[in-house]
Amino acid sequence: MPENQEETPAETTENQEVGSEAAEGFVEPKSDEPAQPEAKTYDTGWSNPADVAMKFNREVYDFGKITEGETASTLFVFTNTGTAPLEIETVSACFCMTVNYTSGLIQPGEKANVDVVFDSNDQAGTVRKDIDVIFRNADKDGYPLIKRLQLKGRVVSKK
Repeated sequence: MPENQEETPAETTENQEVGSEAAEGFVEPKSDEPAQPEAKTYDTGWSNPADVAMKFNREVYDFGKITEGETASTLFVFTNTGTAPLEIETVSACFCMTVNYTSGLIQPGEKANVDVVFDSNDQAGTVRKDIDVIFRNADKDGYPLIKRLQLKGRVVSKK
């Protein structure tokens, strides 16, 4: 240990043992399993600013099971639910996808599309691909609005 660091003892609560039900954040192991930390969720109070400006028909498309070499396609549709026009700057996706999207201004109340075609060549196995829709519009802090969509499913090897 470096000279300028001092060792700090672990915080303990009186009468608690690691691995016991009394130890906060741990679950009593079953049989010979080691103790595992409890899953905790945190409410950060953060929500995606893009969710205020638009509403997608779905954010995840599960294409089910296809054979390697086949394609899966879907159309994500969203409505501008905000008070200002929206404009898609670009859509970022895997090289295995072809993406087309509505260009120009999308007025409040209007619908727009993000059309995705997934090519399953060399993609055998479980697939989970992100599609980031990046808007020219910014949030109150100046960051671009970004909406993440997802395509998932299983590609069966043709070999």
